[in-house]
Amino acid sequence: MKAAPLLSRVAQSIYWMQRYIERAENVARFLSVNYHLALDMPEWVGAQWDPLIRTTGDYALFSKKYVSPTEHNVLHFLLLDESYNNSVLSCLVMAKENARCVQEAITSDVFEALNEIVTTVEAFNADQLNMESMEDLLQEIKNFSHFVSGCMNATFNHDEAWHFRSLGEFLERADKTTRILDVKYFYLSPESSDEKTPLENIPWFSLLNSTSGLEMYTRRQGLIKPDKVIEFLLLDPNFARSVSYCCEKALESLLKITGNNNSQRYSCLTEKRLGTLSSELRYQDVSNIIEFGIHEYLDSIQHSINEIGSAIQQDFFITEQESHKGQAFKLYQN
Repeated sequence: MKAAPLLSRVAQSIYWMQRYIERAENVARFLSVNYHLALDMPEWVGAQWDPLIRTTGDYALFSKKYVSPTEHNVLHFLLLDESYNNSVLSCLVMAKENARCVQEAITSDVFEALNEIVTTVEAFNADQLNMESMEDLLQEIKNFSHFVSGCMNATFNHDEAWHFRSLGEFLERADKTTRILDVKYFYLSPESSDEKTPLENIPWFSLLNSTSGLEMYTRRQGLIKPDKVIEFLLLDPNFARSVSYCCEKALESLLKITGNNNSQRYSCLTEKRLGTLSSELRYQDVSNIIEFGIHEYLDSIQHSINEIGSAIQQDFFITEQESHKGQAFKLYQN
């Protein structure tokens, strides 16, 4: 017997629950990597807080709320600021709220883990806000995200709900990989010689660590080379956080949701936009990206991901106006 189609409100809540969890984990990872970079290069301690804010794309908002990008200000903004929608605390609270709305569609283990991590972050003493005191908390956030991902993969039916979760996870991951690469690349020196000292390579190690890719890269490529790092993070078809891999996995889940088996034709706007981006990355060459301009290319990918998100909302989810009508809307079907 075929399962009933997933209600739009359930699909939307699961999709956004996972996007918020992935976003919180990425912010925690950036903060942790920045801390260890500062230990390796003490003279960079002050200079490295500014790019963390730029990674979020919310530098203008930060500037309105804080005088300067000091350690305390950046940590408070990114971790505990309840008025900032993309802080770790705000993301986890919104993930919990989405999970609460669809408890019937998720396991009790996932919901209890969300409750626990929100309580832990809320209880953190803001007066003791510094990287040394936060390292254990950041690790808890990362472990929580990995637990939820593993739990969902191992205990959920791989049905429409699971594929909406996967769609949200991989789109968010692709977006964050482009942002950390964009900001870190700006502060590095790709035009310099390949013969770098160990000290000069530390920022590139940091960049790869920010995406949990250092070990996989060094096993594959060995020496740190800027063009190879860019190729690895953008185009590698096997690395789980490369933009190309994430788009491919997101597309796989999307096609399971729509049931479209016709590889020659899209069935909705989301398929068109995500399929276009995935194909472009599949056949792209890193030399063309560098010639075009790293920042310009990453900006175009971020724009495409934003458009894909808008298409998902249009194709599958209840709009605010429709939700007020109290109707039961189902996801897109062929």
